[in-house]
Amino acid sequence: KQVPPTKMGAPVFVESTSSSITVGFAPPCDVGTRDGELIKSYTVVYAQGPDRLERLENAAGKLDQGSVGVARHADPKGTLVKKLKPGIPCAFRVFAENEFGEGELSEVAEYLTSPACPDPPTSPIVTELTQWSVVIEFRPGCDNGAPSTNYVIEVEDIAAGTKREEDLHDIGLDGNGNQ
Repeated sequence: KQVPPTKMGAPVFVESTSSSITVGFAPPCDVGTRDGELIKSYTVVYAQGPDRLERLENAAGKLDQGSVGVARHADPKGTLVKKLKPGIPCAFRVFAENEFGEGELSEVAEYLTSPACPDPPTSPIVTELTQWSVVIEFRPGCDNGAPSTNYVIEVEDIAAGTKREEDLHDIGLDGNGNQ
């Protein structure tokens, strides 16, 4: 009986940047044909974000619905998946196709994009001002997989005509996500 290719092993990690991951994979053990016809193509399916595993699980048979990324005609030696977010896990599956159809999706493999510099915080907003002090609030930027450990605030004394930098350590978020 001639059938679609067998289930493949999960994709393997090749390399990553802050916005891409390259995965490779081995061909299936059984291509499903007696006459020597080999695989027509490979497809890598991927998803990034907190619901990535659920989206990949529900992707079988629905690859054209946009809930997952699809890299068709993938290269087993290395398939580059671009436009990913830095420092965020991405889940991958792969399948092969022959003249009799698509094989079953592989098991899931998860890999992490490299971190990038955090995005800058929002501009500070003065929330309290006295003769001797000022209270400011700001929201941190996206951490891109590399959380900020401190912030530097530049302070200018207009009357004295001086500037200085204040290094803020161990500041936490309030209940609204503000610093």
